Amino acid sequence: LRVRVGVERARFEVEAADALLVARTARLAAAMGVPGAALPPCSPLPPEPPLPRDAASLEARALGESFAIRAAQARVRAAEIAAAAAQARGIPDLTLTAGYGQSIEPTASLWTVGVGVPLPLFDRNEGEVAQANAARARAEAELSALEADVRGELRVALAEYAGAATNLHAIRGSVAPLAEQALAQAQEGVAEGRGRIV
Repeated sequence: LRVRVGVERARFEVEAADALLVARTARLAAAMGVPGAALPPCSPLPPEPPLPRDAASLEARALGESFAIRAAQARVRAAEIAAAAAQARGIPDLTLTAGYGQSIEPTASLWTVGVGVPLPLFDRNEGEVAQANAARARAEAELSALEADVRGELRVALAEYAGAATNLHAIRGSVAPLAEQALAQAQEGVAEGRGRIV
């Protein structure tokens, strides 16, 4: 009976390790911001679970394909454009004017040409420029924080995946074969009349 319990326990541990590997693979896909189908399948597993590619390429892919990162990058670009526009509004515009008119005398025509440049003595749009620069800095900080979060989640998912693969390898390599061997020996002993399975 103990042998059968041991075998069943070993089978249960193999199934639990398989399930854990599937869960960790799903978490890895979520951390990368890709659908689970984009990763190699985890079920049924080969004798050795597939190892993910190197962390640097996974990190680059996670950062490149994450919708949250893309949205944050778009917010940074929008803030940069707004800052450039605010700075441009602080530069005075040159205006040219031209005109035609008639004088009281019927044969006299008046042509006028003018150039105007406003002098921004008191308003150089510094407030709007500072506000736009602050918004840009805030968007850049949010992007950096989001990238750090994605990197952290990816590292955790990779570590969990590696741990699950190691556990599965250990169970398949030692626990399950030993339990199967003990069961076979017990069954052989019973068949030869040396013992009994309770």
